[in-house]
Amino acid sequence: MTTMTNNDNQQAITTALSQSVHDRLIFRAVQPTDIPRCHEIEKASYPPDEAASKSQLQYRQHHAAPFFRCAFLIDDNGFGNTGGGRNSGTDHTPLTQTHNDPFSPMSSTSTQASVSYRGRAASIQSTVRGTIIGYICSTRAASFTEEAMKSHDPRGMLLAVHSVVVEKKYRNMGVASAMIHDYISAMERLNRGNSLKVKMEKLVLIAKKDLLGFYVRNGFRAMKLSDVVHGKDPWFDMERDLESAKEQEEEKTRHFHECYLEEKT
Repeated sequence: MTTMTNNDNQQAITTALSQSVHDRLIFRAVQPTDIPRCHEIEKASYPPDEAASKSQLQYRQHHAAPFFRCAFLIDDNGFGNTGGGRNSGTDHTPLTQTHNDPFSPMSSTSTQASVSYRGRAASIQSTVRGTIIGYICSTRAASFTEEAMKSHDPRGMLLAVHSVVVEKKYRNMGVASAMIHDYISAMERLNRGNSLKVKMEKLVLIAKKDLLGFYVRNGFRAMKLSDVVHGKDPWFDMERDLESAKEQEEEKTRHFHECYLEEKT
């Protein structure tokens, strides 16, 4: 006979809830109308001296929209335009419905690729009801300094992450890791495309000591105690290279060698 402890029961419940949440998650770019909801999560997640203001979030969405993505949780009966609406506290995200599969593959244009579900792109057509439960926002910067990260520099080669945040009741379910995975994939696609005049080299962020392990597990490297002062606690500089930047550098090197050999022959 197998018995289950209270801890085992709680773990089983948490695992089931996590799976249910992940099955209903889509990731998409944040829209201007999403800012109040994002700010609500921001205020509830950070101390007052660390939380971004609504105007800061609006600035980031307006000037750095491709770098502001959210996790959108579909309601249990969220397919189809069957009520809800903004006045009821329910957001709407449109996605294509094809036969029995509400999500269909599509070409990776910059607009279309902004929506993904279960690791693949989803096209936009019908309405899905749900709500934002987390987001990641960043701006580009020329250097990893507090001053440089205050504004968005479209030609900056660093992508400075300002927030990786999940609504409290959905934490410890793998949502933040899923957001990072989607975010990295979206940034790699963007970097490989033709919409950026200057490509990005890496992502940078500052993290508190208790979150270093989380970011390391998600591909970041801890560099040093940060010079950035943000609130009362110390922070650590972290970074993660973009594979697309390495590919571009390797292509440049290969092209240079080919040109050099042609000149010599």
